[in-house]
Amino acid sequence: MRMARRIASNTASVFGLDSRNSWITAAFCSVVLFLSLSTVRVSGVLFYGIVETFGVTRQRASWPLTLSNSLVQLADLMLFFVKFKLLSLQSV
Repeated sequence: MRMARRIASNTASVFGLDSRNSWITAAFCSVVLFLSLSTVRVSGVLFYGIVETFGVTRQRASWPLTLSNSLVQLADLMLFFVKFKLLSLQSV
């Protein structure tokens, strides 16, 4: 009886909503979200650094930041469709 409870408690911690894998996935998603949004949050500092370092106009200095932010948004949109497709295949 005790052995069955011990085995059940060990397997319950591996799978499920509060399992170790769930927390690892949540931590990984948090890191990815932080890194993808960090360019948006730090864009003012990067913009100033580009203008000062390369001596370009404000218009030319805004291109790398605009391109980076656009690619992040495009990747989010593509990820939405990929996730939608995978979830619809999984339910079949």
